[in-house]
This record gives sequence, C-alpha cells and structure tokens, in this order.
Amino acid sequence: MGRFLDDKFKIIIIVVLVVLILLVTGGGFFLYSMFNNQDSGEPKEYYPDNIALIEIEDPIMANIVGGANTGRMIRATVSFGVDSDSKKYADLVAMFENQLAVIRDRVGTVMRNQTYEELMLPGGEEKLKIEIKDALNELTGFDIIFEVYFKDILIQ
Repeated sequence: MGRFLDDKFKIIIIVVLVVLILLVTGGGFFLYSMFNNQDSGEPKEYYPDNIALIEIEDPIMANIVGGANTGRMIRATVSFGVDSDSKKYADLVAMFENQLAVIRDRVGTVMRNQTYEELMLPGGEEKLKIEIKDALNELTGFDIIFEVYFKDILIQ
C-alpha cells in the first residue's frame, strides 16, 4: 500500500509540474505578444493597391502669408495619387476636367494660407501635401485622393 501511494504521489507531482509549465509558457507568450504588439489600437489607414496619377499641368502660384510685404511666394506643379479602383474614380476624373479652375483655386487657397517659416520647417512640405489632399477630398466629396506629389516646387 505504501508503494501505491508513492507512485500516485509521483504522478500527481508530474501532472502538477506539466500544468505549471504549460501555464507559465502560455502566460509568457501572452505577455510577450501583448507588449510587443505593434498595433496602436487605432484603425489602420487604408491605402489602395492601384494608384493613378492626375496632374495639374500648369504650375500654381500664390503669395504666402506675409507675402505682400515680404514678396514671399510659392509655385508648384501638383499631381494627385488617386485610388483607380474606386467606383468614384471616373467621377473624379470628370470633375478634374470640368472644374479644373475650382480645383486650382482650392489648391492655391491652401498654399496662400502657409507661411514661409512653416514651409521651411522639416516636414513643412509634407504638411502642405496633407492639407491639399484633405481640402480636395472635402471639395470633391469622394475621399479617394491618397497622395499629393510636387513635380516641382519653389518657395521664395
């Protein structure tokens, strides 16, 4: 009978050790994945697979804030990266053809609201691109412009 209890005790100890090892391993994996998760909790921004370029061929020029007194200007040839798979793509292309003056005006307005100092900061041009993209998506109501590119840009 004593031998039977010793064998039963050894089996219980082994089972308890295996369960503890599994719990520690599982808990370690859970903590590792929780702390090393690169997801910030914010939804990932959609970026389309097929980008088509729409270009405003003629440069857009504008005085920048304080430009009347300082002679500061910005001149840029602008292109837009557009989701060509969107159902609204054809509508956006038609709008660019039919309402180019309105679109140029909106881009010029965004450019005029910049200051020389803002544009010269690191990331100043990127901020301008985002503002132009947001303004045009708001104007068109399509939200399919994902990138703004400067073919050339002059800030003086």
